[in-house]
Amino acid sequence: MAKAIEIKSKGVMCDNPACDFLDPNMDMPSGVEGLRAFIGTPCPKCGASLLTKEDFDSMVFMFGLAQIVNDTIGSLPEDALPESERMTIPVIMDGTGSVVINLSGATKHE
Repeated sequence: MAKAIEIKSKGVMCDNPACDFLDPNMDMPSGVEGLRAFIGTPCPKCGASLLTKEDFDSMVFMFGLAQIVNDTIGSLPEDALPESERMTIPVIMDGTGSVVINLSGATKHE
């Protein structure tokens, strides 16, 4: 069975405006506890935190919203939405807990 909303954490960028560290392919730890352990991980380039407590709290909130939607809708058959109709939508965070959902950067799966 499939979920209506699935959140996958992938990619990281440094929140320090003076740093240009970006790794779009880095797999973030899965689950709340894995992410909690990532809080304060230093940027390999400048040492600033790659995941702040504020951004972690926002991620936990997004996971909770996705869970509410999935619980409300219920499980979907795997073929309810073909892979070609599924989308990846980038979410940008800056260390303050602010969340920007980048709909213009959304891509359909192949």
